[in-house]
Amino acid sequence: MRHVEQTLAAVMVPWTMKNVSWVFPLSLVANGAMFVSTITGGPHYVCDAFAGAVVAVSAIAIARRLLKNRSLDQVSAQATACSALGAKTA
Repeated sequence: MRHVEQTLAAVMVPWTMKNVSWVFPLSLVANGAMFVSTITGGPHYVCDAFAGAVVAVSAIAIARRLLKNRSLDQVSAQATACSALGAKTA
């Protein structure tokens, strides 16, 4: 599963930085290099990289669909409420 996680991170991190103009290109280059090294740098398989990309793209599509009609303020308020609830139950 670790092999899938590297590709998942290589896709998700640049996506989360897409609105930060100076960070996005750096993130894209660094995570692109990580993606390439995942396949060439060890006992990683192309199918692992493909699976990570499928999981990442699926997660992005699901997040977009779930958050489609919500403003950033609504999402932030809900995340704050959820983290406060988790802190109280822990």
